[in-house]
Amino acid sequence: MEWLRDMIKKHDLTIVLVLSFLIGLGLYIFPQSREFGVNVLTEFASVWITVFLVNRLIEKRERKRRVSIDQRILIETLSVIASYYSIWKHLVWKYFPTAKIQNEKDLIALYPELVKATHLFEKFEIVSIHYPESWKLFFHNRTIKECFENYFETMQGNVRSLIENFKIHLEPELLGYLLELTESEYLREVNAVFCNDDADVLHEFGQDTNKLSSYLTTTGAHFDKVIELSAYCRHLHSRIAEFVEPNVEQYNLKDYFRNPLSAYPVTSPIPSEV
Repeated sequence: MEWLRDMIKKHDLTIVLVLSFLIGLGLYIFPQSREFGVNVLTEFASVWITVFLVNRLIEKRERKRRVSIDQRILIETLSVIASYYSIWKHLVWKYFPTAKIQNEKDLIALYPELVKATHLFEKFEIVSIHYPESWKLFFHNRTIKECFENYFETMQGNVRSLIENFKIHLEPELLGYLLELTESEYLREVNAVFCNDDADVLHEFGQDTNKLSSYLTTTGAHFDKVIELSAYCRHLHSRIAEFVEPNVEQYNLKDYFRNPLSAYPVTSPIPSEV
């Protein structure tokens, strides 16, 4: 019955209104109490309108008061999302440079082959200079194994910072998504990529410690968590837009995964990324 309790908490006002309407309607049905039922329904109607309007005004005032905080939360949450996808963007560029990633489904479909193709002691030829890769992840001139270590630490740090900086302002829904990310089996597998103790165990079982597939499963189910987080950000973005123009662009996987080499002719000098 946990779902019922959650529904009551979320829709308590609606439930009260429906119950009061049913009570008034029940009184109206019986002839001996019909007049009393009409009075009850009239009174309830005036109360409903008043409560609804007051509740809307209070909600709007509260949302307007914290809109600047919501914008900061949105910016940092989008940074978490970008960080989450960052290493997979670089791996797509390295091993499947012609792949067209238009949406999450395309990435999830390619993910098993991506895990199988990745060799941890190779390096990325193309390194993004976009935030957050250039600021925190330091993928340049490092092995993919070292990049996974930076990736893990950055993800954990970004989520920890977001929770600590806005702990009294985070909605339970967002806090739940963030905790699910940091406590996920996926990040435990990522941690194993650069953990020497795990490498010793893999050696004993005859696994190739240079292959990413020795550490990570080939299912892309873990992307579901960040997809839910992206949906939350779109909702928060629309709420902010009711009061001010949001000062951040929504995350767009199609643009984010566009291979920078495709923007230049083959005969031209190719920079790392524009």
